[in-house]
Amino acid sequence: IAKNEAEKKEITNAVIEQKRIQYKDMGAFDIFCHQGVEDFYHSLPLEQSHLSAIKLKNEIVATHLGNHHSGRYYYLLPAYKKGMWSKFSIGRLLLEELLKWSHENNIIEFDFSIGAEAYKKDWCDTSQDLHSFVSYHTPKGFLYHLGFKLKMILSNNRYFSSLKNMVKKRLFN
Repeated sequence: IAKNEAEKKEITNAVIEQKRIQYKDMGAFDIFCHQGVEDFYHSLPLEQSHLSAIKLKNEIVATHLGNHHSGRYYYLLPAYKKGMWSKFSIGRLLLEELLKWSHENNIIEFDFSIGAEAYKKDWCDTSQDLHSFVSYHTPKGFLYHLGFKLKMILSNNRYFSSLKNMVKKRLFN
């Protein structure tokens, strides 16, 4: 767990590097392609973020950037180094350490945040549905809403998602 600014910077850099590789491998949008996003994560005060890592021989192999507040831990940006460490489920080991830390620090609720990743089902006994509401007031807003709905429909379509990922990998690899 980062205890000073130097450790915070080191772990934040590792989280960003590992997440960028993960996004590329998945054919997903890299949120860190905009410098402002990277700057945002670096600017988070140490006391308002929870940065943790597993280091082996001075190499950071698993990272997490999260937060805790009012008895709730927010599991936000987990990442791990691919390669020889993957077979050891190093990301899962860090998650287990974070759960242990949460228990030891009287955290009442561990929030895995959005996403339906399979590993979350191993740890959760409840889930919460998320909903959204959109209201438009102009023709431009209506067109934006239609485009957004189309994007959501296509992104939830298994065939389209696999086709999109295949195209992204060919374009960006």
